[in-house]
Amino acid sequence: MRDNIIDASVRTLTAAGLEGWSLQQVATAAGCAKGLVIHYFGTKASLLLETGERIAAIRAQRRLQAVGTRGTAGIDRLWQVIADDAAMGTTAAALALASHGIPSRRPGDPADLHAAMALCLGIPPDSLAAPLALTAMLEGVELQLVRGTPVGAVRATFDRLWLSLIE
Repeated sequence: MRDNIIDASVRTLTAAGLEGWSLQQVATAAGCAKGLVIHYFGTKASLLLETGERIAAIRAQRRLQAVGTRGTAGIDRLWQVIADDAAMGTTAAALALASHGIPSRRPGDPADLHAAMALCLGIPPDSLAAPLALTAMLEGVELQLVRGTPVGAVRATFDRLWLSLIE
């Protein structure tokens, strides 16, 4: 039931944002009583923290899977993951949580993605921007999508980013 509640919290947050997220909304989505949500998590803050951890894990896993494919196919798959996350509300949810001090990524995620990107591109890791800088660049691309910048323009930015990184 605990995992079901966290999954319901993620779905509620990605669909309605923080403004539409509440313990009652999560309970309804989970098909349980609000009291059960409180029983498992105690506070709204506790549930939001675990929701943030779940979103961070999902995002990291999807990105690592994407760049598990070598070469430009891996870069294209990473673009698709980023675009899908923006379209599904996952990116907006992560950004909303981050703006409230709830981590939107786990401590090791930038280093893991950095290493996977180097393998994907077939280049030494020190040829790429530092892990946090690379993560920040990708988050900038995500932010453009969430803000409503036309997808074609954001894709062009994404492509220029990778071309500049591998030159």
